[in-house]
Amino acid sequence: MLGVGGLAELVVMPERQVVRIDPRVPREVAALLGCGVPSGFGAAVHTAGVGPADDVVIMGCGGVGLAAIAGARHAGAQRIIALDSNPAKLPMAQRFGATDVVDVTTAAEVAGAVREITEGQGADVVIDAVGGTRTFTQGLGLRAPGARLVIVGAPKSTDVAEIALRPLFLTGGSIRVSIWGDCVASRDLPKLADLYLAGQLPLEEYVQETFRLEDAQTGYERLLSGEVLRPVVLL
Repeated sequence: MLGVGGLAELVVMPERQVVRIDPRVPREVAALLGCGVPSGFGAAVHTAGVGPADDVVIMGCGGVGLAAIAGARHAGAQRIIALDSNPAKLPMAQRFGATDVVDVTTAAEVAGAVREITEGQGADVVIDAVGGTRTFTQGLGLRAPGARLVIVGAPKSTDVAEIALRPLFLTGGSIRVSIWGDCVASRDLPKLADLYLAGQLPLEEYVQETFRLEDAQTGYERLLSGEVLRPVVLL
């Protein structure tokens, strides 16, 4: 996507695009710091500005969503509510810091479930780690008055959302787009590596399978099928 030759055996990089991290971090874990982990973590910490009094909803428990859960926990959120349509992902969401989980395939009314957990208020922060029309409009309905909706999941180029402006006006708050979690590489990548080494960010759970370079396509297929969270290609 960024034209850096990520699947090449050798690549020339501008010095300003290279960040030193603790060499004790295994290479298959370090590889995760390029996109999904800082995107999710930063969406909670930087874009949303989660604080200790906040109830946070994370929509989607894939790679970005799990990192957003970890970011909300790191920021000291009061409650962290993880939503996903795949119930197999919810136990991992709890390991990353979710205090409550909701299986959206069995919850008759997701907004009602969130409001019950938040004592009728709704969430102070909603992070959409899926992206698209459905989760965007649903996320608006999960907010408390004055709350923040952060979009970090990438929508399709054809996605168009239609929303009622009057309820949006009456509830206030904000809608923000988070690009790479508003991270600064030189500041945040060493920090994430240090959190991993301190046992506060269980990134090893992401790496469910590794692949040789010549088998990279198989890794992509496993990723797209949802069978693995993050396949890693090792040179």
